[in-house]
Amino acid sequence: MTWSLILTRMGATPEPGLAELPPREPGPGELRIDIDAAALNPLDAKLARGHLADWFPIVLPWVPGTDFAGRVVAVGAGVTGFAPGDEVFGRSDPVAGGAFGPAITLPAGFVARRPAGIDAATAASLVTPAAIALQALDEVAGADGPLVILGSGAVGTALVQIARHGRAVTISGRHAARLAVPGVQVLAAEGADLAAAIAGAGVVIDTVGGPRQRQVLARLSPGARFLAIAEPLPEDAAVPAGVEAGFAALAGGGGQLDRIAGLAADGVLVPEIANRFGIGDAAAVFSAWTAGRLPARQVMVREG
Repeated sequence: MTWSLILTRMGATPEPGLAELPPREPGPGELRIDIDAAALNPLDAKLARGHLADWFPIVLPWVPGTDFAGRVVAVGAGVTGFAPGDEVFGRSDPVAGGAFGPAITLPAGFVARRPAGIDAATAASLVTPAAIALQALDEVAGADGPLVILGSGAVGTALVQIARHGRAVTISGRHAARLAVPGVQVLAAEGADLAAAIAGAGVVIDTVGGPRQRQVLARLSPGARFLAIAEPLPEDAAVPAGVEAGFAALAGGGGQLDRIAGLAADGVLVPEIANRFGIGDAAAVFSAWTAGRLPARQVMVREG
């Protein structure tokens, strides 16, 4: 038995620590997986601060983390397509968490095989950002006109990497310059050029959220679509006539993971990892992450 990162208090100053927890053997339809890498997401910080308690009723003590990569060590009854030793990656249900520990047990439908040549840290870093990007692009697949992406974090990066192969893309963000490649126009996070791009957009995908959503909506032209990812639109937000606005809540699943694996194997999806750390540093990293002091992507890797 080895250490897991646990949360014993949620709120403005959550209390992360380390504890030894026994692994759970898989039930019917489940896999037990030894964790080789686990990636932090903005959702982990929101859950730790208690911001989404109505949607995700966390029970303490709780092992955080949804995104992981590892190796199958036990297979539950009725599971086909996986065997001990298989290298896999996946996404746990946020309420269950569990990625920041030595092992995780979850339904086999939440897991896919890791593509050859993609290491565990890279695979874990892909899961949520790429899944949200794919789902958002699927939801606006029939919309015409230029695509504008607001925000250049992990999700914005995945959106650019996937979408640029099929349409003209504009991305706006403080650190978007690194994403300047053929077919991608990069704009500052504010300014007249961005306002003009939004006014001429067929689709705007917002990965940032906040009060800026109202300003963006007001600039959209009839026939445009606005899709929020970071958070839903305020209930009292005014949607201009002829504009379709919605929120993409991540569904996930093995089929989506298979698509991500294929895109990673083809070199389309290439995540950026800011820092790799071991379980011994997990509590300190998690505290800094929830406080907003660390950049994406932060990835825990197995030590030894």
